[in-house]
Amino acid sequence: MMKKRVLAVMLSAAMALALPACSGTADSNGTGKEQASTEKGNGEDTEKDDASGEKESGDDTSEKKESGDDASGEKESGDDASGEKESGDDAVGLSDCSAKITDYVELGEYDKVKIKLENTYSTTPEAVKKYINETLITDTMYVKDASKKKVEKDSIVNVDYVGKKDGKAFDGGSAENVTLDVKNNCNAGGGTSYIKGFTKGLAGAKVGKKVDCKVKFPDDYGNEELNGQKVTFTFKINYICKPLKYDDDSLTVEDYTANFSDFDGESVDDFYNYAKSKLRDENDRNKNSEIQEKVLDTVVKNAKVTVPKSVVDVMYKAMKKQYEKQYESMGMQDAKMKDILKQYGMTVKEFKKTLEDQIKEILVFTAVAEDQKIEAEGDGLTNYLQNYQQSLGVDSEDALYENDTVKNGAEGYGMDPKDYMKFNYRMARAVNYCIENAVVENAK
Repeated sequence: MMKKRVLAVMLSAAMALALPACSGTADSNGTGKEQASTEKGNGEDTEKDDASGEKESGDDTSEKKESGDDASGEKESGDDASGEKESGDDAVGLSDCSAKITDYVELGEYDKVKIKLENTYSTTPEAVKKYINETLITDTMYVKDASKKKVEKDSIVNVDYVGKKDGKAFDGGSAENVTLDVKNNCNAGGGTSYIKGFTKGLAGAKVGKKVDCKVKFPDDYGNEELNGQKVTFTFKINYICKPLKYDDDSLTVEDYTANFSDFDGESVDDFYNYAKSKLRDENDRNKNSEIQEKVLDTVVKNAKVTVPKSVVDVMYKAMKKQYEKQYESMGMQDAKMKDILKQYGMTVKEFKKTLEDQIKEILVFTAVAEDQKIEAEGDGLTNYLQNYQQSLGVDSEDALYENDTVKNGAEGYGMDPKDYMKFNYRMARAVNYCIENAVVENAK
């Protein structure tokens, strides 16, 4: 389920055929703030993040037959994956469903739904230390090992170097403060590889000393001045390195500032507080995402929904058109949607089922908006549109409605762009309403 949801979000991002994000978009005041009532536990009330909240959709009713079968033997043509013909121009679309929402949705409990979180989102000292060692510190981070004075065959070493040909430095042949993996002849951590023999002469060199390494560039190096040329690299050994580990008592604050560009603390203790703050922010985002996902799933599960096949067809047609055009623009002529989906491990039939599930969510929260008499008007709508303009990089409301993302999304919904944006705003507020009023039990 999660795989298909994530895939659909990835594929439909450019079209914004989505259940609107709940954060920073459309609360009752247009500020984007939302809160859930939370039972006592180890968490705190927080504003909801939209990291996993967007539910995006798309659809197709193409009458043009496409050759070949997909992985499940489905033919992508005027017929859909189940063999039924796609609906015609008079078919029911999403806008028609919304106008008569009670014909398609019977709401269950959506006010004060109860959910239980699976994760603790702790910031205890143990949790912070684990976060530092497993998330913040990577295998490309090294610090000075003052106990080592001589380069070994398997050392990680920090150097400055100058490359010279015929005694003169050549362009691109010099660098400072470079951390090299001597054994693997590359940057530490498995990064850039160097020409054969580049680091071979470093073994045995002492810290603070210089050493010359003679190498020959490959004949096909790609630089006319260096192809097949013999050169000399002069290395200065700054220090031998060791992996950065938080429980290393010899570390200084400089070791952390050198590896974390956004850390500007004055002590090792400051780094702990820096890490704790980052973990708290990440916990808030992940907790908000879990709350949102569980509330959405619960509200939809509690409802009885009928999704007309033609609604799926219309969305699929819009998505198919968009992505085949996008792939053709990248030089992939005659790209077919079934082939695009194969790259993500899905068939047309599976993808349409995913769209149907997302359309259920759209219809349910449209019904919530109707039941709560939520209207698309006032300062809230104005702020929502302004935020959307900013996210798309357009400078006016008129430009927003002409933006391809909005126009493609509106096409998938069977609406004009203005109605599409109002529709999304109402849904966003409906989603927010359910989240704000949810009863959340924290994990023990």
